Amino acid sequence: MIPSPPAPPVDSDSDWVARVAARILLQDPRLDEREVRHIVSSLGKYPDWRALEPDAAAAKVFQPPESGSSP
Repeated sequence: MIPSPPAPPVDSDSDWVARVAARILLQDPRLDEREVRHIVSSLGKYPDWRALEPDAAAAKVFQPPESGSSP
């Protein structure tokens, strides 16, 4: 199996938001794009979220929350 190439680096907050939102919408296209971007933009203000690569952040959105954790 040939590994997929690494994703290009995230250059800006707006790039991070766009990439996370795009991945979320791929997982659930029924969601409203503007609402997803708004939510992702809010999440990106938390350093622990912003430190995640877009794929990881999008996957985390669909995980059940851990008790006592931040958004």
